[in-house]
Amino acid sequence: MAKQVWVKAQIPGVATRRFDPETPIAPTCPARMADLTRWPVNVAIADPTWVRGARLRNFAHILPPGTPPTDDVATWWTQFEAAARWNDSVFARWKKEGNDIRTRGGVVPKEFVPRGFVYSLEFRDPKKCLLESVGPDMT
Repeated sequence: MAKQVWVKAQIPGVATRRFDPETPIAPTCPARMADLTRWPVNVAIADPTWVRGARLRNFAHILPPGTPPTDDVATWWTQFEAAARWNDSVFARWKKEGNDIRTRGGVVPKEFVPRGFVYSLEFRDPKKCLLESVGPDMT
């Protein structure tokens, strides 16, 4: 179970609540529930042990199974890049096959199976964006 901490939230309609990553912060008054969705919620946790554990758990959920946990930024950055390269190549192979392969009841070949949930983030040409620009910083 995750470590639980008491925090004072500076949000309208929200009082001091126990912070549990699996339980969202709830407003004190149900009539003001809409207020919670209008305000950004930022939480800073000053417990290095908890933060390290949370980071390693999050990485374990999105990186390929069996990826060794590490605190070295250069190492986990390389792990993310490798995972994205593999999954991007899997996506390209599926696309080349028209997103449909025939296995005739067999197992999907390994080169068509993504590992983890990391993919490259590519920005489209802003001219192809369906939303109107609100300024020069849009992507």
